[in-house]
Amino acid sequence: MPRPILLLFLFTLLACNGLMAQETIGLRVDALTSAERDSLVSLSHHAGDPQVIYACVPAGILVFASAEPTASREVLRTRVFAALAPVLAIGRIDPAELTLHDAESACETARGQ
Repeated sequence: MPRPILLLFLFTLLACNGLMAQETIGLRVDALTSAERDSLVSLSHHAGDPQVIYACVPAGILVFASAEPTASREVLRTRVFAALAPVLAIGRIDPAELTLHDAESACETARGQ
């Protein structure tokens, strides 16, 4: 009887480790619009593309995660910029990356103003 519980525990542990290891990249975009955000969210549903996991239009912030948990940060960054290119002028993107926590804080500040 303990074996199924042990297997369930190990499976849960492995699943959680995969989620925690997933790379994310947050970026600021000057004058981000709701339409641009919606386009990027729509495009991110294609297989292999980075997923928009957080967006805050008032603060101009987008946070992406890799659709492939094994993808490196550099691969994710390359794919994010490739996904952004058809929707946004690259000059509008601040090259400094944000963490998800930084993005949430900046959004809270922007909404409070």
